[in-house]
Amino acid sequence: MRIFIIPLILVLLVAGYSRYWYATAENIEQQITALNIAEDNIAEDIGRMQGLQLGHRSVTVKGFPYRFETHLDQPTLSNGAIASAAPTFNWAGDKIIVVAQPWDLNHLVITVEGPQTLTTGVADKTTRTTIQSRQFRASLILKDDELDRLAVDISGLSLGSLTADRLQIHLRQLPDTTLEGALAVNNLQIADLIMGDLRLSTRGDVRLDDNQQPVGSMTVSTQDSGKVVTALGHFISVESGGDARFASSVTTALRAALLITPHAADGGISVPVSFDEGKMRLWKIPVLNIGGPN
Repeated sequence: MRIFIIPLILVLLVAGYSRYWYATAENIEQQITALNIAEDNIAEDIGRMQGLQLGHRSVTVKGFPYRFETHLDQPTLSNGAIASAAPTFNWAGDKIIVVAQPWDLNHLVITVEGPQTLTTGVADKTTRTTIQSRQFRASLILKDDELDRLAVDISGLSLGSLTADRLQIHLRQLPDTTLEGALAVNNLQIADLIMGDLRLSTRGDVRLDDNQQPVGSMTVSTQDSGKVVTALGHFISVESGGDARFASSVTTALRAALLITPHAADGGISVPVSFDEGKMRLWKIPVLNIGGPN
């Protein structure tokens, strides 16, 4: 009789775990489906949306018996502000995979596959941006159904004219419920940045230090060298609270630096920009105190 006790216990354990796994998987599917707002109901919600709507073509849970692997095909996230005066936010992706271990459902590993599109703006004045990446992963830890820690790691990022070899974002909730974050961007490049009548391109590495101030260096290139100092002088004057003397001295120093900066054959220049000690510097000249007024 004793010979059958251990096999019987194992059978009961396997049966019990299988029931737990499939019941949890069904519950996950039901909860996600409940968040999906049918298209027929979106029109009724316009003008009174208080949060984001999650949509998808299908949701399936796989991974038995080792993990819960939730697949969302063609997911969307929208605030429902369609044809209204409210700002529009509409994100759409190809697939999201969320993995959780059976013994720790509060730790989610999220993978976003395929290209994404982001539409923002108001009414008919919207901008659509395509987001692509070589790898897009995130680790989310929940505590009492609220965010405890979030880590996002994106490699090979392409966002419109912006590209980066790697983007990392880290957030954690402190005991006083405030969020603390860190950001790092490797080899950030913006091929076509338009600021007023200036057309620029940038390249460099930037991160946030422990005081949430940017640290790093970039190179800004432009063919509109004659307009650069004028635009910067106006910007510095505004940011310095109208301190005309300070703005004039900085502008004079920038013009001198511009004269000795090598120019390309087409008249273009490359300006070194650095961030350290709470200051933004051009040609090592401090032009802006990021941590507060100059």
